[in-house]
Amino acid sequence: DFGFYHKRRYYHVPHLRFLAMAFAAAVAVLPAASLIVAPREEIFLVSLPHPSAAGMSPVVSDLWRWKDCVLGNGVDFFVPRVKTLRAFNSFLLGPLGAGEICEAATLSNCARMEVYLRVRWEGGECGADIPAGLAASVGTALAAQLSRSTSWGDSLTSALDVPSRIVAGHAADGADASEVARHLTPESGVENIAKRLCEISAGMALRPSRPGRPVPFRPYSSRDAHVLLQMRRAREAVATTDGRGGSGTGSGALSDIFLGAVRAGAEVRSSSLPEVREMRPYGGREAPASVASRAEVAVRAAILTPAAQEIEKNYRMAHVVEGGFTVTERITQLREKVREGVGAWAEASGVGGDSEEIRSAVQRGLHRPTVDLREGKLLEVDANEVIQRLQVELETKLGVTHKK
Repeated sequence: DFGFYHKRRYYHVPHLRFLAMAFAAAVAVLPAASLIVAPREEIFLVSLPHPSAAGMSPVVSDLWRWKDCVLGNGVDFFVPRVKTLRAFNSFLLGPLGAGEICEAATLSNCARMEVYLRVRWEGGECGADIPAGLAASVGTALAAQLSRSTSWGDSLTSALDVPSRIVAGHAADGADASEVARHLTPESGVENIAKRLCEISAGMALRPSRPGRPVPFRPYSSRDAHVLLQMRRAREAVATTDGRGGSGTGSGALSDIFLGAVRAGAEVRSSSLPEVREMRPYGGREAPASVASRAEVAVRAAILTPAAQEIEKNYRMAHVVEGGFTVTERITQLREKVREGVGAWAEASGVGGDSEEIRSAVQRGLHRPTVDLREGKLLEVDANEVIQRLQVELETKLGVTHKK
C-alpha cells in the first residue's frame, strides 16, 4: 500500500504502486503507431483504359477524345502542351482524406493516358482507402472536363497549348465521376512504377490503345524514340503543392523518376549490348521474333531493371523523410560537420586545412559512413567520432599534435 502526507495529514492510497506498474506495462505494449504518428508517402499510377477495351463505357470514350484534343495525342511535335498539362496536373493536387496529393504528372500520347501521383498521409501503412480515394479523385477530375460545353473556337485551338481549356471550377456529374472511377485501378510502388516508365521510354511497354496485342521492340526506330520527347515534356509539366514542379530542374520526386526513366530509354537506344546491335540492320522495321526476344531479355536484365532499382534508391534518399531529414540531407550535414571539424583541427595544428592530404583523408573517412547511410545500414552517423578517427590518423601520419 502507498500513501502521502499533505498538511500534516496522511492520505492512504491502496495499491498505488501496482496501478503505476500496470499503467507502465500497458503503455509498453501499445503499438508504436498509436504513440507516434509519422508521415508516410507513396507514388501511384492511375491509367485511363482505352475505349477499345471490353465493356468500356461511352464516358471513357468521351474522355479519350477529350484527352487527344486537349492534352495531346503525341503527334503535336511542334506545339507541345506543357502549359495545358501543368494546368490539369495542378487541378489534381489537394486534400485526399487524411492526406494530400502533393505532386502530379500526366503522360498523354496516342497509346496511353497515365496520371502519376505522389501522395502523403499521416498514420501507418497504405490501406485500401487511399487507392479508392485516388480513383474517386482522379475520376472526378476527369469527369469535370466533360462538363465544359464545346464551341466553334475549340476546333481552332485544338492544336494549341491553351491551359484555359482545363475545367477547374465546374462540378463533375456524379454519375460520370462514379463511372470513370469504376474503370480506374491505381498501382503503387516506386520501383514498380519506375520499371513501367523505363519500359515506356524503351518502347517495350504494353499499349492500352492496343489491348492484347504484342509490342514490337524497335530500338532503332525514330518513330518509337519520339516517346522520349513526350516524357521530357511530361516532366516539364509536373505540378507540386510547393510550386517547385514544372521548372524542369528535377526538384520534385516525380520529376526525378521521369528523368531516370528517360535516361534509361536513351541508354537502350544507344546500347552496345550484342543482342541490341544485332537488331541494327532492321532499323525501324520489325525484327524476327527470336532476334527481338533475345534483345528484350538482355535489355531488361542489363538496363531496365538496374535503372528502376536506382530510381527507387535515389527516391528514398532524396525524398523520404525519417527522423526529420532525408538521407541526402543527412549525408550533406555529415560532410559539412566533418570537413569543418577536421579543417579547424588542421589549422590549429599548423598543417593547413586546405591541403591535398587533408582533403584526401576526409574523403576516405567519409566514404564508408556515406555508403552505409545510402544503403540504409545506418540511420545516423556521429560526426564527432569520424572527426576524432581522422584526427588520430592524421596525427600519426603527419607527426603533429593539436596545440594546446
